[in-house]
Amino acid sequence: MPENDMPRHNIGEGDAWAANIKRTYDEYQELALAKARAAGEHSEQLMQLGIQAVANCVQACHMLTLQAIAHRDIAVDSTWVPGPGEEGISMPEQK
Repeated sequence: MPENDMPRHNIGEGDAWAANIKRTYDEYQELALAKARAAGEHSEQLMQLGIQAVANCVQACHMLTLQAIAHRDIAVDSTWVPGPGEEGISMPEQK
């Protein structure tokens, strides 16, 4: 079909403006949705980072507690059990 024989669609100026407005609206809506998706992904990454930080703090506190217990046990043991050449605390004998 030659180019001159192609069917033409007669759209009015109002229809052209409406189509242009719709296309512009759709483009801006797509941009807004893409930004919202990116913000959601970023928020998820921050949430995961926060959860990992809290887990690391809990683990560090647990390790410090275990170390404090070990130091306490060593201190109690050295108080009550004399080492070579040392005097320990002895309990009074019961009658």
